[in-house]
Amino acid sequence: MDRWASRFTQGKVRCVGLISPHWLPGERFASKVFKVGVSEQLAAAPMAAWVPRPGSTAVVGLRGHSQGLAYATSDRVFVANGRRVSHEWRWGELFDVRVLPNYDGVVLAKEPDPEVVVVIAGEQNPFVPQQSPHRRALLWIRFEAAFAASRGTLDEWLRAVPQRFDRVTSG
Repeated sequence: MDRWASRFTQGKVRCVGLISPHWLPGERFASKVFKVGVSEQLAAAPMAAWVPRPGSTAVVGLRGHSQGLAYATSDRVFVANGRRVSHEWRWGELFDVRVLPNYDGVVLAKEPDPEVVVVIAGEQNPFVPQQSPHRRALLWIRFEAAFAASRGTLDEWLRAVPQRFDRVTSG
């Protein structure tokens, strides 16, 4: 993570792909995850009620339709399908961003102790080759890192990485 964080801070992380959404002036790319869904969920509900279960095809409540790709940048998190942005949140609008415990999505909280949170999670499709779980987890962890960088707390966040994400970042 340290190497990625250094490259991100310097603006050296690049977004590869044939079609990219419109970037804001000075915006630096952090991470991109394919085939995601967005859903508002009750914050008090257990995580198992929000996220895809093994063998399922969508985030609960999305009826199996991928809403596009999730992007994290220095300024925002957004979901886009091609060049069309369907969902967008500026880091400054959010109180907290956390990786899901299963490492396949993030939870966006707009206020402390929210009743409702936004869940952006990966969709599973048994007919489409998937990235390794380790690689996909690292892509989502970078969303949280970009949020920490926007708050000026990236160094503190990096120090906590070994304890919080030991299953993913070791080895």
